[in-house]
Amino acid sequence: MINGPAFDPLFRSDVITLPADHAVYEWACSVLECERPRVNQQIDLCGAHRDEWTIFSSENPGDEARAAFRRLATPLPRAEGYEPPPCRVCPGRPAFANEHQLCTRHMRRWRHHLRYGGTEEDFDTWAAEQDALPPYGNCGTTACERMATTPLGLCRFHDRSYREQGQPGGARLPDLWERYYERQGQPVPVLTDDIREFQRWCAQQGPPPNPNQINLVGLRPLVKAELQWGLEAHTRIAEPPGRRPASAIGHRTMKVVKLDAMDAIELSEMLEFIKDWLTTDDQAKARFAQFVGCPGYDAADLCADADRFVFLLGGNDGEYLFSQD
Repeated sequence: MINGPAFDPLFRSDVITLPADHAVYEWACSVLECERPRVNQQIDLCGAHRDEWTIFSSENPGDEARAAFRRLATPLPRAEGYEPPPCRVCPGRPAFANEHQLCTRHMRRWRHHLRYGGTEEDFDTWAAEQDALPPYGNCGTTACERMATTPLGLCRFHDRSYREQGQPGGARLPDLWERYYERQGQPVPVLTDDIREFQRWCAQQGPPPNPNQINLVGLRPLVKAELQWGLEAHTRIAEPPGRRPASAIGHRTMKVVKLDAMDAIELSEMLEFIKDWLTTDDQAKARFAQFVGCPGYDAADLCADADRFVFLLGGNDGEYLFSQD
């Protein structure tokens, strides 16, 4: 189960952040230090480096061309899609730009410092003297955990989407809110024409695209648990191309299992027995819930799964399954 000691903890989170060189879900461009995602699992280069490689390989045929290209190609910085890093002064706010990793307000302060006699060499000293600003919290859309960029409560991606979609509900901040509210230490009010319409829009938004994340926020607990289990299970049976065989790193490939009619009947009866036991024994239900450790999957869910497999094995007509709403 998901909370068991054999389950990879990487896949327990609602937002699964994959390392660039993950053994199965590797996603980064293979050019050294390039921060952009590869085109797909068959092409291990980002779009820009794929185009460069097409030209390079035509001019430099040979078995060593690929390795030479990876050494010579210029790594590229991350582009759209990534979650902005936190401001280095106030970690509760997202950075406005990668240049100095500062939020919008601290970037303005830094530019003011440069305008009035400061130099780039002052940056570390200047940053150490700055006060951290209070965070705006996480994005208010259902499936997003990124930091909000303003008191409106939306991350940069969803704030842009909200404006592009015509601002349903008319949610907005007062004019000059930073000067008249935030700098005065006053809470910033969020104005709306229709608060329910704005809330409805937030509830309907999906997660922002991110090449190194799998976002499960907002899914029903059982659906989320099944996806987490499936993603983790795939790492135990997959054999990524170009890597060592699965058996060499402690994994085993799954074998095809065939059941004859008698085995299928016995398996169906065993599942029926387990289902009947769990539906009549309250202590068994409690022990099962404690063992699973996940509120999204209880004894009733296991019984429903047992019914489904009994039906697939031909043990019943599926009336229980097809009578559910």
